[in-house]
Amino acid sequence: MAADEGELPTEPGKADAPGFSIRGGRGWYLVGNALSPGDNTIALTVTAPSTTAVVDVWLDGHRAGRALRSGTTFEVRTDITTLAAGDHTLLLQADSARVAFSALRFKRSHPLYVAVTNDWDNPDNSDDKLERQERLHARHPHLVITHFVGPYTFTDPGVTPARARLLATSTSDPQADAAPHLPILEVPDNGALVDYVTTAEMIEMFGKNFSGAALTEPTEYTIGYHPPNFSEALFTRIDGALIEIDKHLAVTGAGPVIYARMSELTRAFPAR
Repeated sequence: MAADEGELPTEPGKADAPGFSIRGGRGWYLVGNALSPGDNTIALTVTAPSTTAVVDVWLDGHRAGRALRSGTTFEVRTDITTLAAGDHTLLLQADSARVAFSALRFKRSHPLYVAVTNDWDNPDNSDDKLERQERLHARHPHLVITHFVGPYTFTDPGVTPARARLLATSTSDPQADAAPHLPILEVPDNGALVDYVTTAEMIEMFGKNFSGAALTEPTEYTIGYHPPNFSEALFTRIDGALIEIDKHLAVTGAGPVIYARMSELTRAFPAR
């Protein structure tokens, strides 16, 4: 079969062929659900030698499209909406060459939701605890925290109305002004609270839920803390675990991790 009739090229070496550069490729593309939109398109910008006329796209050994030159680049758009979870390879071929000029190896995965909880055990979280909470957000910009707020914050006579309002606004919880409701979702405490485990143990438990392989269904991992105990030492523990978790964020294309509030997870794990 002639190459211009659709012959699959062989894979290139470790580096892209000389004269070609590719932007936009990621190592992970998520399968979407009702909570998280999927990464359903591979979008690449290819800069190629001026003699290149067309770029053909091959996905897992099958032709997946052709890009034509647009000015100085080729814009590759490949739909992967129906692509199953797992490991995949996309090849880029210039002008029916026998060898592809680039290979993108990626994982298609369901999300791994990480829920970080603040389990209020007393009416007032002191200012040093609030500062550490804000420092976690600053150090981990994609982090969101689920606050389990006790009603005693608003009933304890030792907490002034002004202080109660300040504590309530510190949660940034979209459920705060919602009508009373009782959606129930059983969530495993599979990372445990930082009060009881070390950084290494939290990372080990994270690894039990995520081996590095693509996930075939949505998965959830939970860690958290009690404000009364949230000392600088415990801050260091949970911060260390979050540093490792941040290495696998979906938003950067580095993994399947999405930080989520527990109130959102019923959309990713519908009742059965």
